[in-house]
Amino acid sequence: MSQHLTSNTSRLFSTSGTNYEADIVASSRGVRVSLTAKNYDTHGFPHVAAALANLSASDARRLAHILREAAATADTALPSQPGIWSNSTIENVARRLA
Repeated sequence: MSQHLTSNTSRLFSTSGTNYEADIVASSRGVRVSLTAKNYDTHGFPHVAAALANLSASDARRLAHILREAAATADTALPSQPGIWSNSTIENVARRLA
């Protein structure tokens, strides 16, 4: 009696810096993104925050496009430019991903 075995392969991509770590796993089921941020709270104590998202391949492509746009903008931004992360900016990004 023969048995058909299927192989589910996945691939891990990872990057990290002083204050962050990002792990991305791609498989036939989509893309899983794990982000960990390391910073300090307002009292000076270390704080670690983590987020996990399961994305479809389509949503992962949309996120990659948005990240490329952000990186291109960051490359040309003036050093004196203030941060623009208001609540409306965050809501706009969420709407684009929805």
